[in-house]
Amino acid sequence: MRLRIKLLIFILISIWYAGIFFECLTKLYPESIIIFPFIKKTYSLICHQEHGKLIELNCGHLLVCSRCTGIYSGILLLSIVNLFIKKELHTNLKFLFMSAILIIIDILLVSLNIYSYSKTIAFVTGLFFGSVLFLYFYKSLINLFNEIQLDK
Repeated sequence: MRLRIKLLIFILISIWYAGIFFECLTKLYPESIIIFPFIKKTYSLICHQEHGKLIELNCGHLLVCSRCTGIYSGILLLSIVNLFIKKELHTNLKFLFMSAILIIIDILLVSLNIYSYSKTIAFVTGLFFGSVLFLYFYKSLINLFNEIQLDK
């Protein structure tokens, strides 16, 4: 049962993650351009999508900024790792606060013009935050599934 839940979580995260590459998909399947505005709007609810902060590939831009791409990459990466780990992953508030503080410090330093915005730094801080965030996301889903099982 636990492996099925892990696999389901991984599949759902993978689908969401693949969506950020949708602009590239429209190059491969031009007919998918019809739903592009809907997909872009969906991701705009979560990310500012500021053009200068988007990662550009040969086929187009990602639909989220560098930091959000890092967050989603961290979530996806840890969901893959979670598939192969039999031990329960534990949450630690220290890591959550540390990862959030790294993002806040980066934003403050850029806002104060101490250094220029770096897509790499934004991606890495997002990656760390996303990895830690997955632990909380996963734990919440497991608790939800356990509650559902108890109700049956």
